[in-house]
Amino acid sequence: MESFDFEEELISLQGKLRSYAYLLFPQREDAEDLIQETLLKALENRERYNENVNFKGWLYTIMHNIFINICKSKKYCLFLSLSDSNVSEDMARAMEFADDEYGFKEICQVIDELPENLRMVVSMRMKGFKYLEIANRTGIPIGLVKSRIFYGKKRLKEMLDES
Repeated sequence: MESFDFEEELISLQGKLRSYAYLLFPQREDAEDLIQETLLKALENRERYNENVNFKGWLYTIMHNIFINICKSKKYCLFLSLSDSNVSEDMARAMEFADDEYGFKEICQVIDELPENLRMVVSMRMKGFKYLEIANRTGIPIGLVKSRIFYGKKRLKEMLDES
């Protein structure tokens, strides 16, 4: 039976953690901070990890808890917290915003470059918020929400085609 190499497993899951972080915080700086805090917390609690527990799930739980704490400390958060099972749903929604030729990570990075007024509603829509929910949470009229999502998708496709 192979022995468990904590650092090797941690390194091998960084890409998945990055994707999850970008789902939680589409802004690059926030997502990168979340990743760093997650890795640091995992290393600090290395001795508490039980090898019989799913390592990926353990890391996602750490990231999720840090995300919740950040949202509580800011007293608001526009983004849904996600369970591991919802990640694939969000990836599928992200792919609706662009053609299949682009990767999920690339789409998230381009969303981060959208103007703030478009980025916020596109990110929320990608996470599964309904138009009315977006309008209620942001205080933007529903017609404007629909318009911004339409123009956000259009601009996103243009930006992806340029890259």
